[in-house]
Amino acid sequence: LAVESSTPDVFVASRSRSLAAHAFELMLAFRRAGLKADMDHAGRSLKSQFKYADKLGAAYVAVLGDEEIARGVVKLRNMNTKEETDVSLSAAPETLKALAGMRNKEE
Repeated sequence: LAVESSTPDVFVASRSRSLAAHAFELMLAFRRAGLKADMDHAGRSLKSQFKYADKLGAAYVAVLGDEEIARGVVKLRNMNTKEETDVSLSAAPETLKALAGMRNKEE
């Protein structure tokens, strides 16, 4: 069994429990695009979700909050560089695939 297979490309974090359904939909969209995605299932604070994503070794965290939902975007944070980019929700899976592809080529 390859340990690497459990390392998510992206971890979907939400600023509040009320956004869990949105986070779940986004996680599924990432998975449909062929990315390894996980999300918080324990109702952790945003800070704890970031710590958990880091512990899992996630390359990116996709942050959803009420403001992001209202604007139709998701904030993608590169866990190595700490760079954040707002990406439209519909384009997020393809954008992340391109970013993850670049990361994989660098390694």
